[in-house]
Amino acid sequence: LTQAPTGTTGTMVGTSTGIEPYYFWEWERKGRMGIHTERVDVYSEWRAAHPNEPLPDYFVTAMDLSPEEHVRVQAAIQRWVDSSISKTCNTPNHYTIEQTRRLYELMYDLGCKGGTVYRDGSRDEQVLKVKEEKKTAPLPEIKTRVRPTVLHGKTYRKATPIGTAYITINANGSGDQEPFEVFINVAKVGSDVAADAEGLGRLISLILRMPSPLTPYERAQDVIAQLRGIGSGRQRGFGKQRVMSLPDAIAQALAEHIGFNTDADLPGLPEEEDDPLALQLSLLASHGDLCPACGNATLLSIEGCKKCHSCGHSEC
Repeated sequence: LTQAPTGTTGTMVGTSTGIEPYYFWEWERKGRMGIHTERVDVYSEWRAAHPNEPLPDYFVTAMDLSPEEHVRVQAAIQRWVDSSISKTCNTPNHYTIEQTRRLYELMYDLGCKGGTVYRDGSRDEQVLKVKEEKKTAPLPEIKTRVRPTVLHGKTYRKATPIGTAYITINANGSGDQEPFEVFINVAKVGSDVAADAEGLGRLISLILRMPSPLTPYERAQDVIAQLRGIGSGRQRGFGKQRVMSLPDAIAQALAEHIGFNTDADLPGLPEEEDDPLALQLSLLASHGDLCPACGNATLLSIEGCKKCHSCGHSEC
């Protein structure tokens, strides 16, 4: 009797490759078509029927056997086989030369006519490789900083193209350079302008309260860099006092707050424009909503009808 190598044949028909146990229940095979995952059918069937149960002890792979057990499996078959047997003794990566010598001596003592030893990972590339389970470290639970009952801050009045904005910045600490939250009050409650302003304030407050390697001061600087200079169709003031939009006004207020800690250091409010039409539109914007036609904050409700004083748009 002979025991021929049946690696290719066994793989082709989906069975084990001779007297070898299955290499593993799931592994990666590298071939000419690339790397693909293979699974043992009987293992997949048992897992489908028993999804949450441990494997029975009769489910044994080549990786479960010790090198000495591999030799004894071969010796048990060798007694009835005339030629040498194609059988691989899988050894772990840390297997030494001395251990390998003793393994071959055991083959000789048990009557084996030959033997093959393969140390896992001894080659840069190997045909079969146990599929590694990617274990990701659990992410730490991230919570925003809890708001204290009492916070101290300052309120800044800024003339903007959509009306006067009152921007309140509260800090949690001894100084103003640790901003904690921002409230923005502009136009009437319930208007589109007020909703947009409240949304901006909530997002900025969330950024300041989220755990981060950056300090609240550094995060405030990033917010300023993103909002500063955002333009709109109109502007208020001149030079350094120019306010181009509500986001620009918020950035200016934040910059003043973290850069100056006393009221005396705060710059003055921008001067009103001399253009009578611009002044009239600004006064209307203090109480107006955003017009869906022209985008200006001059949509007023008069006698139950909303009308824009900039473009004449009417919703009646």
